[in-house]
Amino acid sequence: MKDIIKYIPISTILLTYLFVCGSLYLIGFWSTFDINVFSLISIYDIPKNFVYPLMISQAYFVVNMITGQYFLHSYLNNDSENKDFFVEINEDWSHKKKVFISIISSIPLWIILVTGLLSIFIENHSQSIFYWEIVCLIFSYYLLTRWV
Repeated sequence: MKDIIKYIPISTILLTYLFVCGSLYLIGFWSTFDINVFSLISIYDIPKNFVYPLMISQAYFVVNMITGQYFLHSYLNNDSENKDFFVEINEDWSHKKKVFISIISSIPLWIILVTGLLSIFIENHSQSIFYWEIVCLIFSYYLLTRWV
């Protein structure tokens, strides 16, 4: 099987990828309107319709990588960390107080609260590009700080 993959040109793999993703994109978008888009376009339009969303997603990826690397180098690699605002959990405190502080300082809790409040305050949030951009940035920076 490895020998067969060696001889497949990159252009064939790329075109296959564009056709599959373009078909899935068209089905996902136009099926909400109950329109069979494949009866309206030619087969050559399938990869063309996917290039624009692909470029937008890659632009977001590049922006997140650049800003993520900036934050990573400027904040996480700083040896002189300011610990003035850290909360030290003492052993003398009660169990309830320790649990309360650990819940309040939980980053996933704040992510859920912020995205929940955004969905309340942004009108028609499920179709708002602004809402999804903010939520994607919040989650991408959370994943960046969690696993990098």
